[in-house]
Amino acid sequence: YYHKLVEKDTNFVVNESGELTNYLGDMARFKVPEKVNGKTVVGIDAGAFKNNKNIEAVYLPDTCITIKDSAFYGCTNLIIISGQGVESIGAYAFYATAIESLTDEHFPKLKEIDRYAFCLTDKLKENMSNDFNTTNAITTIFKLTKLINTFTRQKDIDVKKLQDAMKA
Repeated sequence: YYHKLVEKDTNFVVNESGELTNYLGDMARFKVPEKVNGKTVVGIDAGAFKNNKNIEAVYLPDTCITIKDSAFYGCTNLIIISGQGVESIGAYAFYATAIESLTDEHFPKLKEIDRYAFCLTDKLKENMSNDFNTTNAITTIFKLTKLINTFTRQKDIDVKKLQDAMKA
């Protein structure tokens, strides 16, 4: 389902830190290479794919450990995202995307999801609520507190109090 891009593919731009900062290609489904111009891809920078209406599926290399704020914001046709090495997802990273499924298989090393990361991903919310009691739903998206934090736009929710209540 994806096309493996060669190491020197000019469709990808990375900064000195190894974060992918821009995608210049037009492929809908692809795998980000582990190295771009000799630099190991360690993350997706803020806004790197923002509002790209063409992409449908992105497979990140094992070397990619972070997806920063708004990285895929507004990618309304993005259905599949997978990152075997990803440990953290920033705020609004997948805001208003078409992601339908999110399981431990997509992000097996995930430790942190920032606020509103999956806000306005209606199909994902629907599927997650159907599977809420399964352990395959990213360990139930860090329990109810993370669901509230990632899917809502409410500013008056005290997440700390909710987390404390969940521990009790």
